[in-house]
Amino acid sequence: MSREVAERGAQFLLVTLSNAIQVHPNPEIRAKFMRRIGVEDLLYPERRIAAAGRRDGFVVVNLAPGLLDYATTTGAFLHGFGERLGSGHWNQEGHREAGRRLAAEVRNLLGTGHPTSLADGEGATPW
Repeated sequence: MSREVAERGAQFLLVTLSNAIQVHPNPEIRAKFMRRIGVEDLLYPERRIAAAGRRDGFVVVNLAPGLLDYATTTGAFLHGFGERLGSGHWNQEGHREAGRRLAAEVRNLLGTGHPTSLADGEGATPW
């Protein structure tokens, strides 16, 4: 997809979102889930996608790591509503915070050519 976009003279940007468990504000809940499914890192997919972007020359913005920081710092649930708080789709606060972070990343990309949100802290191919 990145190559097709570049062939048409545009710049490709891939944004990863979050799953509810990745950004659950309670670290004990996240740890219990990880034990249950046998993984050590809920952000592993973001690291793999960021690595693909570096390898194949497209920019990746990973929102989940920053959303996790926000959720653990504030205690906010970014997914779910009512009795399903903490699961399912982004709620109003999740949309607001994701939008705020994505807008900041796009501003940064337009200014510097590099995102600041990569899950593994590595640089990316500039625009």
